[in-house]
Amino acid sequence: MNPYLIKSIRQLEKANSDFIVLPCNTLHNLLPYLRNQTKLEILDLTEETAKEIKLKKYRKIGILSTSKTKNSKLYNKLISKTKIIYPNENEQKIISKIIIKIIAQKSSNKDKEYLKKIIMKMRNQGAEKILLACTDLANLIEKDSHILDTQKILIKSIKNKMRNN
Repeated sequence: MNPYLIKSIRQLEKANSDFIVLPCNTLHNLLPYLRNQTKLEILDLTEETAKEIKLKKYRKIGILSTSKTKNSKLYNKLISKTKIIYPNENEQKIISKIIIKIIAQKSSNKDKEYLKKIIMKMRNQGAEKILLACTDLANLIEKDSHILDTQKILIKSIKNKMRNN
């Protein structure tokens, strides 16, 4: 993945971009490496999401993500004062398969219902919000007041950044 990302960064540098955006939570594990490869600012989706969570003072959230994002504890580092609920190991395996199906445009109503069930379980465990820490999940999960969509948070941050540049 790194060579493709570096190639994209070089193209953005040549285009005189003001900043770079990674619209993928999982890729943020590579952010320190990528920041060392460019002088351009890279807007951090995970930091922007953490700011939103802290601003709203959520005490407990559920996180739906790829297994890599979950296992790296990407958000645990950023929102240490917020309790995080993750799917169990078996649920996570199924969620990862669903994410792959979403990307391949092969997801089904059964997948959608499964995710709804996991969201309800997390809410029953006290999650105030469910964070979609995989931008692909927003393509399958219906928005409601209990969902925090990292994709929407990123878009808001991009708009703010562009207004200030």
